Amino acid sequence: MNLIDKYKKVPVKEFPNEVLNKEILVSVCIPTYQQVDFIRECLDSILKQQTNFNFEILLGEDNSTDGTREICLEYAKIYQDKIRLFLHSRENNIRINGKPTGRFSFLNNFSEARGKYIAFCEGDDSWIDEFKLQKQVNFLIENSDHGLVFSSYKRFYEKKKIFEEVSFENQKHLFTGNIFNSLILNNWISTVSVMAKMDLLIQHADYVNYTDNEFPMADYPAWLDLSYHAKVGLIEEPMAMHRILPNSASHSTVAKERVVFGEATYKIQKYFIEKYGVSADIENQINLKINKKRIRYAFFLNDKSLSNKAKNEIIELGSKLSFIEKIYYYSLKNKMVYFLFKKLFISFGVWI
Repeated sequence: MNLIDKYKKVPVKEFPNEVLNKEILVSVCIPTYQQVDFIRECLDSILKQQTNFNFEILLGEDNSTDGTREICLEYAKIYQDKIRLFLHSRENNIRINGKPTGRFSFLNNFSEARGKYIAFCEGDDSWIDEFKLQKQVNFLIENSDHGLVFSSYKRFYEKKKIFEEVSFENQKHLFTGNIFNSLILNNWISTVSVMAKMDLLIQHADYVNYTDNEFPMADYPAWLDLSYHAKVGLIEEPMAMHRILPNSASHSTVAKERVVFGEATYKIQKYFIEKYGVSADIENQINLKINKKRIRYAFFLNDKSLSNKAKNEIIELGSKLSFIEKIYYYSLKNKMVYFLFKKLFISFGVWI
């Protein structure tokens, strides 16, 4: 069965192109929806790639209403030798935890990819190194035991218009080789910086299962599956830019959304603990981390029951509350103190 047959209700329209006449080494997957302000920058950064091989751009447009679709059509007409544009219908949209997602568009791109290697870029992200694809292909050719390579990258905070470089230079020993045990503790791989071997993803990444389990992100589970079976490499140069939007799930200032994201990450971690097994120490670290987060969640949600449960779990795991966690916990016991601290924390930008 085709990867997307389970979810497809109406046919997907592919815009005419010349790409299918070429032999392709790398497939670049771009899902986009309502990203009119960013999609040109994204596409231009990929079209500027300097390579000694052919690559294809699989552009999935999810029926935007803000002008994104029109821009995608414009680029598909001009760059018929590079871009394969898939025009999606909202009837095929996959809802996860009750919310519409870009999962179907991603799955379609993945199913259609013809390259030996695959790279990813969301429609609001971009690449900042014109040789990103070439450098990563060279790395995977030279390191045949590696299934994935990622790079340092830059975050761009859209609201504040500032850049932050995310570098792994001082922790390189933790982030290369067999890194499953360190990756399950924290997802520090930014999808926009990744290139992976297509055959290994097909063999090990179970995207249908990720969807059936309602994992809101599919990249982190895929990196965990792949890192268990193959080595992961790092290129220390920043080659990509990840845009942080004010309403993104992982950086939301809405407490409930941050809780949902944190619990979803924990659900993924528990799934892989059961699937592959980890040491008791790593499992304890994961459980301690989520319960320390729950102390913060409980504060911003004004949930005494969750706060008490998280505190007890932390103690059972042999740890103690930090100073700030004690403030979160004990301030819930006094209404006046609670509202004072909440107002203070929010005014200083302290969040969960």
